[in-house]
Amino acid sequence: MGKGRIILILLLIAAKSLHRAHGTAGDAQNVFLALCNVWRIAKSGSIPAFTTPPDETDYIDILYYNMSAADDKWHALLDTAAPAGTWDKMKVTLGAQQKHFDWTGKWEEWQRQRQHTKPGAKDSNWAKENPRPISKEERARAARALNLTAHIAQQINEQLKAPPTKDGIDLIKKINSALQEAMCGAETKYKFEASTKTCKKVATAITKATDCAKGENGKSIGNDLVCICADGTDNACGARGADTYAKGDSTNDRIEGTAGTCPEKAAVQHLDSEISAAIAQIGALMAQQTQSTSKTVLGKENSASCTDSDANCVDYHTYFSGPDGGLNKVPWIKKLKEAANHYKLYEADKQKRIRLKEQLAALKKAAEYEYNTKGQAAASTIPVQSTTATARKEIACESFNNNETHCPTDSCEYDKTKKECKAKPGSESTAAGTGEKPKEGPSLTGCARHGTKAECDADKKDDKQNCAWRKGKEGEDEKDTEKCRNGSFLLNKKSSMSTDAALMSLVSFYI
Repeated sequence: MGKGRIILILLLIAAKSLHRAHGTAGDAQNVFLALCNVWRIAKSGSIPAFTTPPDETDYIDILYYNMSAADDKWHALLDTAAPAGTWDKMKVTLGAQQKHFDWTGKWEEWQRQRQHTKPGAKDSNWAKENPRPISKEERARAARALNLTAHIAQQINEQLKAPPTKDGIDLIKKINSALQEAMCGAETKYKFEASTKTCKKVATAITKATDCAKGENGKSIGNDLVCICADGTDNACGARGADTYAKGDSTNDRIEGTAGTCPEKAAVQHLDSEISAAIAQIGALMAQQTQSTSKTVLGKENSASCTDSDANCVDYHTYFSGPDGGLNKVPWIKKLKEAANHYKLYEADKQKRIRLKEQLAALKKAAEYEYNTKGQAAASTIPVQSTTATARKEIACESFNNNETHCPTDSCEYDKTKKECKAKPGSESTAAGTGEKPKEGPSLTGCARHGTKAECDADKKDDKQNCAWRKGKEGEDEKDTEKCRNGSFLLNKKSSMSTDAALMSLVSFYI
C-alpha cells in the first residue's frame, strides 16, 4: 500500500472520530421527522364542517309527481291567492290549531311545487312534459302509490341533509376535536384555539425542567416536538432554526415556530391508515432505545435526564408502567387513535349516503311508473326495483331504532348491541310498490300491526297511549270495524303517515 494512501486513510479516520466527539447536529433528526409527520396528520387531517346539501334532484322529482297527482281540492287550496292563501290565513281556514298541526314553512314549499307542476305555469314546462293521469280513478290510484313513495323518499332525504352521526355523536366534530387535542393537549396552557387554528401561543423562553418534565411529556405532539428540539448547544433536529424556535423567546411561538420548520406538508389522504403508520413509526423508534426500568424514551439521550439542556428526548415511562401500560396510553397517541376510529365511521357514513342516493334514484323510477301507469295494475305486474323495496324495508324498520319494544318482529329484527331495528332478509313492507291503499299507514309497522286489543292498549310511552282500539272516524277505512288505530287520526305526530308528503292528498278531510 502506498504511503500517500495510508496517510489519506488516517486522515479520514481522524475526521470521523472528531465528528463523533463534537458533532451532535441532526442526531435527533429521525425522531424530529417522525413527530413532524404526526403533526402534519393532526393539523391537516381535519374534516371540513358539514354543510346542509340541497335536495337531491330525484327527491324533488318525486315531490313533483306526488303534487301533480294530488286531489283537486288540495290544488284549489294551494292556488288560493294572497292574502287568503298565506299560511297565516289558511291555518284558520283549516282549523290547524284545533286539529293540532302546523305547516309553517311547509305551506309555502307546497305552493311552490304546485306552481311548478301546474298546467300553463309561466316558468315551467313540467305539466306539459308529464301529463297528469286523465281520470279521477287513475289520479287517486297514482296518489295512493306516490304518497308512500314520497313518504320514504322524504325520510331518505332527511338523512342526507343531516350531519354524519353515530349513536348521537357528531362524527366530524369528534374527529376534529380529537386531532386538535392530539396537537395541543387538553390543558389550557397550549390548548387549540379555533380563531387562529393553532395551539395557544407561548412566546417565552423554555424552562426544560418544568416544560419538559416527565409529567408534561406525551400530553401533546406540539410540546413533545419542542422538547426534542430544545438543545442548548446544537441543532439536533437538523432543520434550520428548529432549536431557536424550540428554546423560545419573547417574539417566537415555541410550538408553531418549531413545527413550522418541519419539511413534510403533504395533505392527508387516508386519515386512519396514515395515523396507524405514523404511530407504528414512533413505536419502532422507541424500540431502538436501550431498555431501562426507569425510562421509556423517545429521542436521543445525551445526559441523565430528558429535562437537561442538551437532551433531545421525551420520557413516556409513566404511560408504560403497570400491567396495561404501553404506547396506547400516551395521551396524544390515544387521541389520534380516537380520531382514526371515528374516521372509519365517517367513511362508512359516506358509503351509506351513496346507497341512499341510489335508493332515491330507484324511488324516482318507481314514482315515474306509478304516475304514468294507466288503469289499476295488478300488484305482481308493477316492476318495482329491488333497491326500492329494500329502501322501503329499511326505512320502515329504522324508524324503530333505539326502541326494542316496538321494533316489529314480523319484518324486522333488533340488534341490542347497536340498538338498531333492521329489516329481516327477505321481508318486505306489505304496501311497498303495490299501488294499493294502506290500511292505516304505509305498512303494518304502526298501530295497525297490533292484532288484539291487549297489544293495542300496551302500545304506550311514558304512560301516554300511542294507539286506541276503536271504530273508524270520518275518512278512515272500515269505519264500523273496531281495530287498533292511531290515537289521533292523521294528526297524531307519531303516526307513520303524518309526514308532509303523505298529508297532501288528505286535505279533503279538513274542508
